[in-house]
Amino acid sequence: MRSVKIKAHFKKAFEFFIKLIALGVPPKKRRRQLREFLLERLDFRFVFKTHYKLKQAFVVEAGKRTALVVTHELSITGAPLMLLQAVKFLIAHDFRVMALSYGDGPLKEEFIRLGVPVCISRCYRHHSKAIWLMSEDFDFVVANTILSAAWVQYAKRPERLMWWLHESEEIVAKATEQPSLYRRSLREAKNVYAVSDYAASFVNRYSQASILHQGIEDIVGSNYKPINLQQKKLRVGVVGTFGERKNQLLMLEALNRLPENYQGKVEIVFVGHKTGGYFKKIKELSRPAWTIDFVGQISDPALKWPLFESIDLLFVPSIDEPFSLVVLEAMMLARPVAVSDRVGAKYLVDDKKNGFIFKSGDAEAVNKIIIWAIENRSSLREMGLIGRKTFSAKGSLSSFQNEFIMAVDSIVS
Repeated sequence: MRSVKIKAHFKKAFEFFIKLIALGVPPKKRRRQLREFLLERLDFRFVFKTHYKLKQAFVVEAGKRTALVVTHELSITGAPLMLLQAVKFLIAHDFRVMALSYGDGPLKEEFIRLGVPVCISRCYRHHSKAIWLMSEDFDFVVANTILSAAWVQYAKRPERLMWWLHESEEIVAKATEQPSLYRRSLREAKNVYAVSDYAASFVNRYSQASILHQGIEDIVGSNYKPINLQQKKLRVGVVGTFGERKNQLLMLEALNRLPENYQGKVEIVFVGHKTGGYFKKIKELSRPAWTIDFVGQISDPALKWPLFESIDLLFVPSIDEPFSLVVLEAMMLARPVAVSDRVGAKYLVDDKKNGFIFKSGDAEAVNKIIIWAIENRSSLREMGLIGRKTFSAKGSLSSFQNEFIMAVDSIVS
């Protein structure tokens, strides 16, 4: 009987979609939005009821303050990983936590290991009733990333909701494309948090954002290894998935400007997912005269940290980067960093003391930094040691935890 009802609902949804296309609504570029809309409604009809019962039982059995965290995905990437860390802080701060996600992913198992029940459904992205009912009984809610904008409008207690944004330029793009959702939410949100001053500058076009700086676990402690001055070549690292935004092409442009007598004194290591047209372009433009190593994406710590320790200077040439956790990782390992002025983590960099800040897209500036680093290896080592102190003071997990819990307490109280 239930399968007959499901088929009937799918048939009605399909017929509705066909009628709209026949009328020329929506245009082809918006049909994906309509598809998502229909799938959200089907999820609400057939999945939500089970989730709601789970939520009701969770709240009754909690016996302590409860928190709900909402994320767009459960991938092993920056924003979901930082949310996972925030969940650990909440649990330590005597909260019982439940998680909602629009899509599945490998990080789900990590939440479950912490004793956090996870509900996955498309309907939590936009469906007003689903958002209202799932949020109604919680003491605190974290809506993660710009894609959780609907929670600002439909959560039952918006004054208890933290909207944690991990984007920068994308915030303006979303507000321009869908003002009724994103611009309105940005203007109405009571507790907006950005990951850096750079990221907050985009939020502040619509409302006032607080800053919640990120931090990572210090996995080396006092056992960090300073730069090896015996290494013959300057080893430059660039970490990130290949793409226009990460702007790896700038590094090749800078290498192309090196005088011939310097070209044999530097090698560059690209670390990141190496597929797609942009990677092919970088590969084609790589000259035989340059020593370039394309490593690929690394998630295994046993491989990642030794590779990072082999690097003398890490570049982040992005044309738009809300934060950049790799800056923290480099500083943790006592490695100096060179970042563009459109990278949020630049607040950690004291120019020419623990690293460098250059104008985004300026190949000549990158070229000069590389030449200076080749000629001043010992000074580069000292910059890395200063960066290590900066990490301990501003980029550690405890610094992030203190800021996060202060934000939670200010919202809940």
